[in-house]
Amino acid sequence: MSHKIADASSMITFIRNWAATARGESANFCPQFVSATLFPPKDIGGLTGTVSVPSEKNIVLRRFVFSGSMIAALREKYSDGGIHPTRVEVLSSFIWSRFAASTQLKIGVERPCLLVHAVNLRKRMHEPLPDDSFGNIAGPSAAIVSEDSESKDCYRLIRKFRNAISKINKDYVIKLQNGVFEDFGVLESDDETLNKREVVKFFNTSLCRFPVYEADFGWGRPIWVAWGGLPYRNVFVLMDTKCGDGIEAWIHLTEVDMAKFEADHDLLSYLSPTSSR
Repeated sequence: MSHKIADASSMITFIRNWAATARGESANFCPQFVSATLFPPKDIGGLTGTVSVPSEKNIVLRRFVFSGSMIAALREKYSDGGIHPTRVEVLSSFIWSRFAASTQLKIGVERPCLLVHAVNLRKRMHEPLPDDSFGNIAGPSAAIVSEDSESKDCYRLIRKFRNAISKINKDYVIKLQNGVFEDFGVLESDDETLNKREVVKFFNTSLCRFPVYEADFGWGRPIWVAWGGLPYRNVFVLMDTKCGDGIEAWIHLTEVDMAKFEADHDLLSYLSPTSSR
């Protein structure tokens, strides 16, 4: 489904309605096509280049499964200073830190990393929208890592993820509606030259807690919902396991980086034996 017309939430709304129709039932919710009214099309100029990801060859996709108990252990390990990370926060930070460590990624002021996370805007608007509002009603948040030490420190990464997402608030959405695109809300006075630097980008989205296993077309619920591969490097998608307490991380890396990443001992110590290529 093209992001020009819909996001993951809209895709799931469509599938649930489709499944209900296939079962001969009336869907108990009706999509609301409001996005073009709420977010009139705007020309945001050169900033589109910041979020573009060129298609590449030799990209490898792997599935890594984290059980509920291992996620709980990570959350306990990285709870610090009153911050109790969510499942998505701790896994996003852990995956990035192990990627940076295993590939010996060099990060600095002139080569920062942009950790981009997709955010559902429906509940972040001045007047929250219903979950079945149809359209591409999602926006990117981004945390900037500009020190090599930060890239391997889960405590600091969790705070950065949380702070970045907190900036995608009611005021930010109003600016978007008025045609003001703030580049994920990260372009403050000291970050105006971000586009001029060599930037490493890492993209993350979460489908956790979305009802992907409720799509019953009349044959019963899915045995397994999987993620299709993308021709992009440095992308990972988090999805609930069928039991609901674990998470599958579908990670796209170059062949060289994946060979290093999947051999990382710290990563392997938290993986479920059901992880698969």
